[in-house]
Amino acid sequence: MNVDFPGATESLQMALEKDSLDAEVHFFLGASLANTTQKAKAMVHLDKSLELMNPDPAVISRIYSEQGNIMDNSMHRSKEALVDYQRFIDHLNRLPESDRKNQQLPTIRGIVEDRIESLKEELFFLDQQ
Repeated sequence: MNVDFPGATESLQMALEKDSLDAEVHFFLGASLANTTQKAKAMVHLDKSLELMNPDPAVISRIYSEQGNIMDNSMHRSKEALVDYQRFIDHLNRLPESDRKNQQLPTIRGIVEDRIESLKEELFFLDQQ
């Protein structure tokens, strides 16, 4: 509840000045910016984190989930959110069974699947399928 996103983003920006190729710094900066008004900048850093690392599917899934949340909840770009949410599910499906049993993944998957369904219905009724 006492998270200091402005302080975190400032520290992470300084870290990027020292090493602009640090994928983890880009990810955490993107995730921090996602909690501010700088949603587009958050997306840039999340994309950069994917570009810089060759993460395992669980990490990629988490990044796509974060991007879907930004697109959907903050930027109101339902079609793009739907793509990112579907990427999350696709990457989860590629995980070994043992990794899919991670305590958080089934819960997150359920939330994302519900959001996919809602977005598809929303787009259908807006005739934007």
